[in-house]
Amino acid sequence: MRTLIRCLGDGHDEALHIYSTNAEVDTFNKEMILKLCTEPKLIEAEDYEKNKTSGKLTLKKVHCTKSDVCLPISILLAEGARVMLIKNEDTTDGLVNGVMGTVISIKDYSVNSLPSAIFVFFDNERVGKNAKLQKIICGKRCVGLKPSSEDIPLSTCVRKQFPLKLAWACTIHKVQGLTVEECVVDLNKCFTYGQAYVALSRVTSKSGLHIKSIESEKLDKKIFCDPDIVKGVAEMTRFLPEVEDEREEQTDIVQIMYHNIQGLQTHAEDLKQNPDFIGVDYICLTETWANQEFACFEMIGYDGFHLPRSQAFENDDSYYSSLKEMQHGGVCVFYKHSSETELCNLASNLECIVFKITTENILVATIYRTQKYNVGKFFGEFGDINL
Repeated sequence: MRTLIRCLGDGHDEALHIYSTNAEVDTFNKEMILKLCTEPKLIEAEDYEKNKTSGKLTLKKVHCTKSDVCLPISILLAEGARVMLIKNEDTTDGLVNGVMGTVISIKDYSVNSLPSAIFVFFDNERVGKNAKLQKIICGKRCVGLKPSSEDIPLSTCVRKQFPLKLAWACTIHKVQGLTVEECVVDLNKCFTYGQAYVALSRVTSKSGLHIKSIESEKLDKKIFCDPDIVKGVAEMTRFLPEVEDEREEQTDIVQIMYHNIQGLQTHAEDLKQNPDFIGVDYICLTETWANQEFACFEMIGYDGFHLPRSQAFENDDSYYSSLKEMQHGGVCVFYKHSSETELCNLASNLECIVFKITTENILVATIYRTQKYNVGKFFGEFGDINL
């Protein structure tokens, strides 16, 4: 808590602002576009009536009122505006819901019709590399977006609109999985468990985290986890024996790093370059998203155990069968060539690797992830463990 209190401060306006509610996000984004951009343009969606027989589209004079659609009725945009893609356009080319960038050009804008294209310079240079419409503008490779179409549920209407929203600020829900160098977090209106953790863990360093003014007592109450997780951990079977005797002070140190990687194959180079992992004795990873071809991944100086989700569960229950069919997930352990490590198969129907380390003393360690309670854990037992 002391660390978080030291991060209290407003930060600068153009850093990503993270709020709990859509209303807070909309207010900040409108303030920013009016403050930083000249000639903002209101881009109105085009709603069409679709003929059931011929499929012909007829432009409606008024918008459909259905709210359960992705594409908005209108977007206030401008050149220089920070934006987020809100719809998967091409998953193979990185044009997916959540990627962020800056509007560089709005082509053929008029009040009565949609622009022909909006050119966006995405933060991630790999996004849109294979897009059909690309252009170098002011020395930047920009991806040209065309209006997207969406059927409006429970009607014969179709909406055409650009799949974008302003993104100087985003909700906590929208930034899950995002990593930035700097952000401003407002926790005042957090309303459920896990929100604060997601918001506070987006930055790469403490210096890049700014927390909007909040009383320390109130801040403490905003950070809490799902009661079901607390209950679930308490009810889990304990695989490690209780140790009551006091051990003599040990001089040996085993260094173990635990990390939720969310895709080993995708983040392999990130793992290898991360200084926190260099030289440690054991690397325990959850959510590896690696398949049976794990052997093709090489961590120099290490051997490894891997258990993909599809091999962790049996078909003896409908719930476990559904998990077995998943192609992602899994856990793995890398260990130094010089260590004496033994794999122990002590559990079934659990994403779990149990391994034993042979030294002057014995460490029995378990790395697992449970689907029922969505918990990732590492347990170990040794004279001295640095995590």
